[in-house]
Amino acid sequence: MRVALGFGALYALVLVSVAWLVNTWGSRGIYVAASISRLLDVDAISLTNLRLYGLGEVSASQATIAIALAVSANGVFKLGVIAVVGGRRLLRRCIVPLAAMLAGGTLGAVLAT
Repeated sequence: MRVALGFGALYALVLVSVAWLVNTWGSRGIYVAASISRLLDVDAISLTNLRLYGLGEVSASQATIAIALAVSANGVFKLGVIAVVGGRRLLRRCIVPLAAMLAGGTLGAVLAT
């Protein structure tokens, strides 16, 4: 129950923050929020963008790019954590699959927009 409430609070915070950033900076606000939120949770920024798309606040292209940015930034962040915590040996094992995921996600986002 505590985890669900924590996620709900995080989701609400991200939703309000992204809505404010969209009103203040337009599509750049979405992209800023997507890049920053990678440290917290990719799910929250993804759900937020899907919700804003459903409300007509952002376009499909903007939501797609924001989600791809969040997932990509999260992948890069994970590679950094792997390098620092796991060391070079683990990084060498993880870099190819994570790089392939990032490349595939980037290509998918480009083709979808």
